[in-house]
Amino acid sequence: EPITFYGPNLERGESDALFEVRNARNVRVFGTKSEPGTTFGLFVNSNNIFFGGFTSHPTWTPGRSMLEFVDSNNVIAANVDVFRGFHQNQINYGPMLKETFGGQTFSIAGKDNVGLFRRGSFDATVFG
Repeated sequence: EPITFYGPNLERGESDALFEVRNARNVRVFGTKSEPGTTFGLFVNSNNIFFGGFTSHPTWTPGRSMLEFVDSNNVIAANVDVFRGFHQNQINYGPMLKETFGGQTFSIAGKDNVGLFRRGSFDATVFG
C-alpha cells in the first residue's frame, strides 16, 4: 500500500537517522521541519519515493548528510533547505543530500539548498 506522511516533526534523536525507510516502495513525505543533530531522512533500497518541503536548523552532526538515499530508484527530493541567519555561527555542515547508487556516491554540499533532485521517474498515480 502507498503511504504518505504529512508534516513529521522529528527532533533531537541520536540514532543513525530520525526517519528511516528500508526496502519500501510508494512513500511520500510532505512538509517536514526538524532539529536533527543527525541525518534526518535515510532511504535504503527503496523505490518510488517523494520527499518535499523540508527545513531544519543547520546544526547536524559534521560529516553526516541531512537527507540520504542508498540504492533507491525513482526518487524526487524537492525544496530541501536549512534556516540561515541567527544560527549562522553554529553551522556544522555535512552534505545536504547524499546519494549512493551502484557503488558510486554523489552529494550536494550542506551550504547549498536543494531545489530539485531526481533519479528515475517518480509515479504519482499509485497514490490515487
